[in-house]
Amino acid sequence: MGLGQRLLKVIDIPYWNQCLLSALYSISPNASVQLDVLPSNEIAIELYKAHDFVVHSFNKDYYTINGVNYDSIKMIRDFQTSPIHDSEFLKLPFQCYLVGDCLEEEVCELPSKKAESDNFGGANRKDMVKRSFEHAWNSYKEYAFGFDHLHPLTQKGDDWFGLGLTIIDSLDTMHIMGLHDEVAYCENWIVEHLNYDNNYDVNLFETTIRVLGSLLSMHHLTGKKLYLDKAVDLADRLLSAWNGDANIPLATIHLKDRVGVRSTFDGGESSTSEVSTLQIEFRYLSYLTGNKTYQEKVDKTMQVLLDLEKMDGLVPIFIRGDSYYEYLIKQFLQTSQTEKHFSQEFKTAWNGIKKHLLKETTKGQSYIGELPFGKYSQAVHPKMDHLVCFLPGSLALSLTLGRRFSEVSLSAEELEDFEIAERLLQTCYEMYEMTETGLAPEIVYFTNEDMYIQPADRHCLLRPETVESLWIMYQITRNEKYREMGWKIFTAIEKFARHEVGYTSIEDVTKVPPPRRDNMESFFLAETLKYFDIYTICSQVKISEALAAQGVNIYGEEVYRSLEELMKKHLTGIKEKLENLMDVELLREYGEQWRLLIRVSKVVSNMFSYINRYWVSRQIGEKAEDVFLISTMIVVLWRKEVFEPMKTPKWGGSKFGFG
Repeated sequence: MGLGQRLLKVIDIPYWNQCLLSALYSISPNASVQLDVLPSNEIAIELYKAHDFVVHSFNKDYYTINGVNYDSIKMIRDFQTSPIHDSEFLKLPFQCYLVGDCLEEEVCELPSKKAESDNFGGANRKDMVKRSFEHAWNSYKEYAFGFDHLHPLTQKGDDWFGLGLTIIDSLDTMHIMGLHDEVAYCENWIVEHLNYDNNYDVNLFETTIRVLGSLLSMHHLTGKKLYLDKAVDLADRLLSAWNGDANIPLATIHLKDRVGVRSTFDGGESSTSEVSTLQIEFRYLSYLTGNKTYQEKVDKTMQVLLDLEKMDGLVPIFIRGDSYYEYLIKQFLQTSQTEKHFSQEFKTAWNGIKKHLLKETTKGQSYIGELPFGKYSQAVHPKMDHLVCFLPGSLALSLTLGRRFSEVSLSAEELEDFEIAERLLQTCYEMYEMTETGLAPEIVYFTNEDMYIQPADRHCLLRPETVESLWIMYQITRNEKYREMGWKIFTAIEKFARHEVGYTSIEDVTKVPPPRRDNMESFFLAETLKYFDIYTICSQVKISEALAAQGVNIYGEEVYRSLEELMKKHLTGIKEKLENLMDVELLREYGEQWRLLIRVSKVVSNMFSYINRYWVSRQIGEKAEDVFLISTMIVVLWRKEVFEPMKTPKWGGSKFGFG
């Protein structure tokens, strides 16, 4: 096979153009401005998310070589959403990002194993998960649309907060699965029916993670103002939980009256998570709106927690408190690893967990126990909630920062911690394996030899914590056993939780057939099925630096010069626009275009990193006079194509006092 044919086989440029353009218009008319508002340290993250979304939405098997044609795909996507979008760019020769005849052909295939349930026949796993979501969603839509939750057995809905929780909470899963007609249907409901003037008291924690977080996610995915407007309205009401100048919010808010209310559940106290699991959403909202109030409120709250006297970094958990630890590491990652006190606090807490709470049975089952009375207790209670199964994934994230295990260098202590994360995850999985249904109970207890379930804890709400940790561990290790573990959990859900109307929670996971509970939690659609769905996204093959360099060296000059010509064309357009302006308008537009160009130069330089690293660096080393790093080249062209002409009589240089 010739080089050109191999290049087209590795990445089908026309196909990707079609997919990406379709994605651009199906997401939002405003999608073209998304990257324009991003700081440079978030651009790379956005590019990866955009690529993953497109791959997922169009549900295609595809060829992909990590770091090579992957960059090409990102380039197309980014230029279609960047300030210098130009159809001519799509004609650029992307071959520089490919290695040609040196590449081994790799096809990224989706698994197609049959589930234990016969309901789906031979459909591949991705389709099976999507059908499961559609079954759950269509049942809710038929019997409970507009209510917070569906009761599958009695086929009716009920309200908890009166906010259509299942609708809002499920939106990003729908979007990721490509169910855009359903998303549009829900958007109409949001416009016509979602308001916060219902006579309900809502929980700050639950409303933040299920409603505010979902609205912000959809704004992030679509760029639609609708979601941001609804998020701002909600957040402004949630701020009422901070009574006056209080640094600790109340647990409950009456949204209509915009007043905080003391909880009747905890004696008026706020649980740990209700003051520590708001930060990601409120901080992101401040970033989007420029209104610092949201971040200032949650930062002051977090500072109170950070300043508290603790026993080796441990905080009281009780209801939902485990998410305090989860949000520490996720805040560190959200800030592009710049606010290091979050990472340090997580490490301190983890060392405290190891010292006081980490236990192991004689069978090698690692678990996290509880200190019922904090530092005054001498004995660890051998009890672990399913909620704790977030920890293996969070610990793995803290050690690798989301990178592949093979690409990070860990110390001996960090390697030991990673092994602990894997053992904890194994225990979480065994919570499923130990039951007759293959579904985990809400809580397990441990003896010296084994774990067991008490009668009051045999229920299962189809929670996402173990599934999320399995997905994170798979992404980091690329060990297929974690996907297979997840798939066994999925098939157990299909076998025992699926109902003719939606899915139900299980009353007793130790009985077959299991008695059911008449509820379907919104997080089953919003989280559990989402993680099952993204299990099916293809892996990518990492190639060596030497091979990458070889491909870029072959095609480097062609792409560099093509990019140079594209930028010249773009700058000519700017110059022509400026020529028609005078005085203050000219100065204002000149400044705006310059500011925009600096951002563009960072985006383009990031996308063409392989050219910079190999071809440009080599040319500069050989004293080439007309080759620059990409970002520098753009500035040089600005000077030549825009700034210098402004000093000439032909353009009336006196506009700026030149000449």
